[in-house]
Amino acid sequence: MTDMKSPVLRRTPLFRSLDVLAVWATHSGKTLAQFYDPDKMPAGLREAHHNLDLAVDRLYRSKPFTSDEERLEHLFKLYEEMTAREQLV
Repeated sequence: MTDMKSPVLRRTPLFRSLDVLAVWATHSGKTLAQFYDPDKMPAGLREAHHNLDLAVDRLYRSKPFTSDEERLEHLFKLYEEMTAREQLV
């Protein structure tokens, strides 16, 4: 059986998304608009999303992205490579 508290498992996107949901549960009276207002976002939610972003980033490369723009450029490049391979088939 898998150890659910394993540090390696805890870094996966699945478990990081559960961290986001756990923060939501502590603020049950708020709407999504209130949660994601940049001026009012709870610090715990911001941190949980940051950790989720890092976990997802690790699926695509070992080095963290320095910005959203860099992330998008990398993902679009991967998409272009994938669709080019599909056209060859």
